[in-house]
Amino acid sequence: PQFAGFRIKLPFGCSAPPSYTNQVEARLGKNPVQKVPLKTALADGRVEYVPISAAYVERLKEVVNIGHLKDQNLEVLVDSMFGTGGFYVENILHGGNLKVSTMHGHRDVYFGGLHPEPMMPQLQPLCDEVVSRGAFLGLSTDGDADRVGAVDDLGRYINTHKMLAILTLYLVRKRGLTGGVVRTISQSVMVKRIAESYGLPLYEVPVGFKHVAELMLKEDILCGGEESNGLGCKLHIPERDGIFNCLFFLEAVLAFGKKPSELIADIQAEFGAFEYERIDVKVDRIEQAHNILALLKKSPPKELGPYPVTEVKLLDGVKMILEDESWLLFRGSGTEPMLRVYSEATSREKMEELLSIGDKFVKDNLS
Repeated sequence: PQFAGFRIKLPFGCSAPPSYTNQVEARLGKNPVQKVPLKTALADGRVEYVPISAAYVERLKEVVNIGHLKDQNLEVLVDSMFGTGGFYVENILHGGNLKVSTMHGHRDVYFGGLHPEPMMPQLQPLCDEVVSRGAFLGLSTDGDADRVGAVDDLGRYINTHKMLAILTLYLVRKRGLTGGVVRTISQSVMVKRIAESYGLPLYEVPVGFKHVAELMLKEDILCGGEESNGLGCKLHIPERDGIFNCLFFLEAVLAFGKKPSELIADIQAEFGAFEYERIDVKVDRIEQAHNILALLKKSPPKELGPYPVTEVKLLDGVKMILEDESWLLFRGSGTEPMLRVYSEATSREKMEELLSIGDKFVKDNLS
């Protein structure tokens, strides 16, 4: 809770971009905070309770072929992580051949004692349940249901890199759509290669979906994504929406007529297999993270272990790219006293080696 805050949403349906939030931040602390009892605010019409509208669900049914999904003789599991995703996906898909069951759909303000992020290790219960029940696919939303997670038919976590790759190919190959592809600096090489293979404009932005959304408002953007399970596309609002993405990702996988594990193997065979992980190194003071990043920016290493660095990017933190497009990224968390170290490489062994190099560098330079 010490890192809690608030979000500003614009009428476009997306988070306010930096150009807007910078103006808000400039006013912080310049006026006294006005406290009004909720009962008074309600009576004065300053606060309004708005029931969740059926219009949202109806809009999803316009964008996603729900009837086709319902016709599938398959089983899909959903983990709502005790958050606001609740039973939305199950209820929308109810009433056909498709069997949908929801785990952790009931409200729990402590989220079952877990951090409600739809990624590993939090999704291990979903992985186990998919294997136990022989399900086709596992889907998940986070605490406020704007992010999405997935598990394949073998019970393996599908990270956002692979999800964005699948969605991009689906939009191009099956929907016949075009437009730019946006990836944050921590997103995958696979996405870059897919965009290049179809001649799609490729944009790289700092971490944070607000940067993706800002481009979606200005340019013809097909889809975009960030590493931390946020995805968006031109068929919907310029924002992350976990419920929509659960439905849309299921539609995308089904369109290729293969099990999720088989589809991922095909994409890796065509565009290259990359392994990805991230580690978070807590620091006592945020200044420590700033100092390490300043050191890297001033004098970035020319080698990472035995691998020569061929390119350094300073768009957000410090990203070092190797000859085979494997990479190591250092950046500070935007919300916590923490330094994040990311790596993607052509093998798990190489990825783990790069992460180990990054972790050691951080710890050797903490002061």
